[in-house]
Amino acid sequence: MAGATPLWPASFGTGERALQMDHSPCVKPWAICMTGETRKSSQVFTILGAVAELERFLIVDRVRAGMRNARAKGKRIGRPPITFLASETREAVARAHVQGEGTLRGLAARFGTSVGTVQRYIRMHQSPRNSVV
Repeated sequence: MAGATPLWPASFGTGERALQMDHSPCVKPWAICMTGETRKSSQVFTILGAVAELERFLIVDRVRAGMRNARAKGKRIGRPPITFLASETREAVARAHVQGEGTLRGLAARFGTSVGTVQRYIRMHQSPRNSVV
């Protein structure tokens, strides 16, 4: 068979003796067989998988506890807001919308912010807790 790709490297040799040689990946007795061919290696990987899963659950619990503690201390969790506008500017955005001075896009361009930020400030201004009694 000319041009056929050999099934093993030439360093393994050719002939019957090469076919009888053991070329398993588990040559070293202390190495874990990565092929999963034996029952022992299967059990070892099962145990390692269980330990890894336990460790992952412990990490998740620690992260959640840390976030819970941070929230209890009043820390902000998550991405910070992109646009920071002064309180006077926030009120000016809301007033301009109430007075009908432009569209949401126009107000966003005028105050140098995004449409979503304009909508958020309008919603904040309209909420009952921010209104003056």
